[in-house]
Amino acid sequence: MSENGPTWKPRPGVTPGARLMDRVGRWGITVGGVSVILVVLGIMVFIMWEAYPLFLAPSIEQVGQLSAARDRRVHLVGCDPYQEIAFVVTDRGVDFHRLDSGEWISQERPEELGEAAIASACIDARTGLLALGTDEGCVLRAQLDFAVTFVEEERIITPSLTPAGVVDLGVDGDAIDRVAYRKG
Repeated sequence: MSENGPTWKPRPGVTPGARLMDRVGRWGITVGGVSVILVVLGIMVFIMWEAYPLFLAPSIEQVGQLSAARDRRVHLVGCDPYQEIAFVVTDRGVDFHRLDSGEWISQERPEELGEAAIASACIDARTGLLALGTDEGCVLRAQLDFAVTFVEEERIITPSLTPAGVVDLGVDGDAIDRVAYRKG
């Protein structure tokens, strides 16, 4: 010891470079730990931000309206995956409408139906398979498809209905009031 206080003596084996690396390591670990804590807090805030609407009262807003002819019975309503075209299965066939304007696009009535009226309908939304029960005791299987093309960066969706066969259930003219259909 000196008159002014203790003097610093380097310990043997600890170099100034090692001491510098110790300080850099300590700061690096501290910054890394604080960063992990901030990231976890950020994730928690994000989860709460996304989950918050689940705790609010539900609301609905009508953005448009489709009207089928009053002399038709509607059996099934749905829309394409892009939610731009609606299909309406009535007793006369399948009507396609644009959802943004309500404009009627087309009506598909498979020839396989003949003079029969559609009495029930079911769709497998996963595959687009449609089953149409008739008032004559038959079931028409069909594939509902929405072909997507792009013309000058504009998406054009073209709906179609492709018959996949008729199944005669042998009920001798009794209507098929309910039908369910799923493949796979």
